[in-house]
Amino acid sequence: MTVTGTYHGEEVEVTFTAQTERADYGVPSSPVWDEVIDSTVEVYTISILGVDVYLSELPKALQKSIMQLADECEFEAE
Repeated sequence: MTVTGTYHGEEVEVTFTAQTERADYGVPSSPVWDEVIDSTVEVYTISILGVDVYLSELPKALQKSIMQLADECEFEAE
């Protein structure tokens, strides 16, 4: 399933998308939930100071920092 999460900072707003997989505790009758697959997290949109930019246009160090913002997002189904 595709999920989205948005980081709202003072100067930066980033919307991420990701895929999920079903997870459980591996025992019968355990709860089941969807977990974000970290390797599938991508930037969908990014706005810096109100200007839309592409992640690929930014320096590599800044790209890495922006991708780490996904850790602060709550992902929800579209």
